[in-house]
Amino acid sequence: MSLPPSTKTPQVRGSVIFGTSGSAPGSAARRILLIGSMITTAITTTMNLAASGTEVVTTAAGTAVLDRATRVTSADHAKALTGQGSELHRGVITALAQDRSAEVWIAPVTYGSSPVKASAVLTPTISSAITAAGTLRVTVAGRSIEVAYTTSDTVATIGLAVARAINAQRDWPVTAVNVYATGAVTISAKCAGPRGNSLTLRAALLTSTDTIEILDTTATTVGGLTITLSGGAVDGGVYRFTNGAVDDDVTALLAAIASQSFDRICMGAYRVSGSASANHARLTAHVDALSESAQYPQQVEFGSLAAYATSITDSQALNAARAQWPTNPGSDDLPLEIAASIAVARIFGDGQLGGVIEGEAANPACNLNGLELVLRAPRDLNDAMDGTEIELALNAGVTPLAASPSRPGRMVLVSSICTRSLVSGTPNFAVYKTKDVTVADHARAVVVEDLHRTYRGFSLVADQASGRPSLVPRTTSPSSVGTRIYQLCKTMERRGILRDVDALRAQITCVINPSNPRRVDWSFPSVPPQDFDIADGTIYQQQPEA
Repeated sequence: MSLPPSTKTPQVRGSVIFGTSGSAPGSAARRILLIGSMITTAITTTMNLAASGTEVVTTAAGTAVLDRATRVTSADHAKALTGQGSELHRGVITALAQDRSAEVWIAPVTYGSSPVKASAVLTPTISSAITAAGTLRVTVAGRSIEVAYTTSDTVATIGLAVARAINAQRDWPVTAVNVYATGAVTISAKCAGPRGNSLTLRAALLTSTDTIEILDTTATTVGGLTITLSGGAVDGGVYRFTNGAVDDDVTALLAAIASQSFDRICMGAYRVSGSASANHARLTAHVDALSESAQYPQQVEFGSLAAYATSITDSQALNAARAQWPTNPGSDDLPLEIAASIAVARIFGDGQLGGVIEGEAANPACNLNGLELVLRAPRDLNDAMDGTEIELALNAGVTPLAASPSRPGRMVLVSSICTRSLVSGTPNFAVYKTKDVTVADHARAVVVEDLHRTYRGFSLVADQASGRPSLVPRTTSPSSVGTRIYQLCKTMERRGILRDVDALRAQITCVINPSNPRRVDWSFPSVPPQDFDIADGTIYQQQPEA
């Protein structure tokens, strides 16, 4: 979007035009904002005991101001601000686990009207008696508790023990309430709304010789004890909570942070009534608008757990260069945790996890293939994307994750791409890697800041017919500005941030605006180095010489 010729305020600015010969916005990546849910009201969880007795556990409400951005300095600070086990608390834990030096901010959103918490139910039943002692393992969002039971236990004592064990895990994103008479345990998300539908639930019965898993609604019996899961649904190969309802709306938050710049903004990708949340489009529109109006170099991370086909539908609906849609089907991590991990890793690299990628803060053009993440692999790797699905995702603007080859049980980024994959409904890869955006943003920042500093207080004259620069002190001309931009691009080329600067020099343009003689209009191409993605060779087998 060009600046209107009637503009009078002195300034240096630039626009980035993706998928063409170029332009510019940017700045060194540092700050990460997590958008999500907090615990706004203290949660009182009442467990039921024998003889109508009760036992109460309270989760305190967070103290953060809704629809505002607040910096957090540690996971404990996030716990106090957003409530222990909240979506934002879990996101901060993951972000700082990825890299301790990350500058993390949180932005809790006001809930929609009368939101509903997602939940699922675990029910123990005993046909006549438990015939052998064992252990019941219950796993929520990838974290487990174990409850030992004996032949003298009843459904009431088992259900109470499970509820107590879950509620003792204060960092967990759920609470549990039991029905004493039946032993049924309802496990509910601490944060209301559709985001809670991503929570996973499974159980297992452990004997001295075997582990029998309960992964869906199929009732499973071992030694007289039957465990049944209900109230949820299998999604992406795993059993997840359901019935979380009433979406929030980030509009008020985005208005409040319009004067603040965050290098990466993270939010969970989730669906509402079968479609992507409207918040996704609101957020991408926000960063696009501020890239122009405020020159902010922001990008968005949407963490998803959906199967690749669903993610393709949702990411292509965005089709935005400044948005990334990574998905990890079958994972126990929360969508915000996925987004937070990738945002931090992209900026700071994976050195704290034993990797070798330096990150975009050190090198805006770095190759992010194979970036090591703190995220956990799915319990069953068959739930993750296979090779065919990964290829389809990469052709459709979805960033896939894969099992780490060096860190068992963890994930890596296959390739860091943006969601922009279509132009007028036709596949288009003029903007493909997220580095295309990062490098353009960085180049704009370098040029804008340098021109502002170099030409402060200068006069402007037309180019001389001889082509020589003006010799008048503190006076410049369009060709001199163009030469300065070329020099800056060459410096970035020597750092490995841009390439083909000499070959594309003719595309660096600087002219006096025909409607405003006090203004120079400039443009230059931003072409980052290509990632080394593929090596494809041929091996010739030959018989040894006789």
